[in-house]
Amino acid sequence: MRLPVVLTPSVLGILLLLSIHVARPVNPSSHYALDDFLKVEFDGMRDGIVLKFPVALDGEVVYGSSAPGRYPYPVYRYRDPLEGGIANVWIEGLPYIGRSGVHTFIFKVINTEGRPIFYGEVQVRRDPRTGRFQVLRGSVICGPFVYCPRPDGCVIRYRTLEPVRTELVVRRPDGGIVTRLEDGKPRTVHEFRVTGLRPDTEYELIVRWNGFELAKREFRTAVPDGAAGFTFAFASDSRCRHLKESAGGGDADAYGCNVEALRSIMMFAARHGARFLVFPGDLIYGHATPEDARLQYWNWKQAVAPWEPSVPVYVGYGNHEAAVVGSGGRCSGEEVFSREFVTPAELGRGPAGVSEGRGLPPYGDTVYWFEYGCVAVVVLNNCYSGMLRDWTGPGECPYLGYVMDRQLRWLEETLDRLDRDPTVRYVFVAAHLPPYRLTEPQELSNRLRPVVNGRPVGEGYVDRLNRLLEVLMRHRKVVALLCGHDHCYARYLIDRNFPMYPKGWRGRDIRREPWFRPLWVIIDGNAGAPMFTLADSPWKDRVRVFTTRSAVVVLFHVRFDRIVVEAYDATTGERVDRFEIPAPG
Repeated sequence: MRLPVVLTPSVLGILLLLSIHVARPVNPSSHYALDDFLKVEFDGMRDGIVLKFPVALDGEVVYGSSAPGRYPYPVYRYRDPLEGGIANVWIEGLPYIGRSGVHTFIFKVINTEGRPIFYGEVQVRRDPRTGRFQVLRGSVICGPFVYCPRPDGCVIRYRTLEPVRTELVVRRPDGGIVTRLEDGKPRTVHEFRVTGLRPDTEYELIVRWNGFELAKREFRTAVPDGAAGFTFAFASDSRCRHLKESAGGGDADAYGCNVEALRSIMMFAARHGARFLVFPGDLIYGHATPEDARLQYWNWKQAVAPWEPSVPVYVGYGNHEAAVVGSGGRCSGEEVFSREFVTPAELGRGPAGVSEGRGLPPYGDTVYWFEYGCVAVVVLNNCYSGMLRDWTGPGECPYLGYVMDRQLRWLEETLDRLDRDPTVRYVFVAAHLPPYRLTEPQELSNRLRPVVNGRPVGEGYVDRLNRLLEVLMRHRKVVALLCGHDHCYARYLIDRNFPMYPKGWRGRDIRREPWFRPLWVIIDGNAGAPMFTLADSPWKDRVRVFTTRSAVVVLFHVRFDRIVVEAYDATTGERVDRFEIPAPG
């Protein structure tokens, strides 16, 4: 139970701190910024900690601790008021934290509307000299994350509270150290490329600073190239409702993303042995400045963090990621996204430095491919901000989903390479927008074409969709398109009977081509975004399965002769779909 507050020396000290702390007011027009929370000051007391934010935030701080285990899930226990940017939190009675040693303190900031704005964590200990709680300067405050797992290694990244030198230790379950890496200079973002590991092997990573063990996670290397007998997962669209609206508060309505749904999906994927998760876009709501978007990405990463080392996430870029506006009104979505994540594009597996024209942003980390066992996944950006910034009409841009010239050439070259690779048996292509949408009206017309630097591109929307599908179908290892955007779970088969063209179409009909073959489109935009219903369209009756849930995760069980696909409601555990994809002939 909570103890009554009395005027002890600790409390008198807090009152003194309250009297001298000056925070700048919150600017409602600019929403929030990540630095409003990362620059918090911590003052340790004998029974708790005083949090002092640089902005005059009001609301409350909900806090708790992280229990030990493979997945250090946050357990919240208490709440205290946040007034003028200051909160006094009583942590002495929290499980684990009151004991000796270093422990993780978890907290989230709730605004006056009841909406979680920021998810934080630091490592604390009781100073043996003063008896006060102490927040460690080298606290791991985000991560560690495992990116780009390969049979012989991976990339490990995490962030610390202050610029410090840390040590990363990778060891076997029996305790034998495999590698030990150190920062060359003090930094807040720490990134290490780990090599020399064994395929399909469990390892433990440990982050140390100044003699303290700050974080420990378990991860597994990828299976050997060409191997089968594993499971991977797929989901998309966890963005929240409008940033200026609240749906009653709680983790389902967090700032930027649906934390509750993300946790359910990651928990379900980990429980069912998924080796990785493909997440092609609309992680966050966006519609923000770069600093506001960084806060939204922060909350997304904190939501998946307990499970991510065991289930690494390959993220993609959607229209809400593109809705990030920098100075001068220019979209800078790819740049912000690429600073926040590590993808195989940084390892030479994508057109990272390629843009679609003068003054347009490079693709960065938004386009790439990777291989895991006998499966390859190609992630596309069909919401390229360079083609969106000249759109001035009301509502959603009508040519979202258009794959630009240089990216399309890169895709064809990549699929040629994968066709020649004898270890690759199946290829999936992931892109945010599906070719034929299900939950909103879609105009199919060559009149629609991106406008870049004031000039329309040469090929209309339908002709470009023809070319994209031709590239996919000519490469027979491609078995499915994985998409989001439509807030539902659904699938349809593009075959010779599919109504691909508008009425009166007199252009090229690729259904008559000898290389044309059936291709699955699997949509799972049910990772927490607001649910949509099935709209009227010429292809409505061709949809095999359609359902809307709060959190759906798709599992792909990879075998040499087939892939078994199962879709589950991650909240209830109900299976909503099952079918099989045979190996390409």
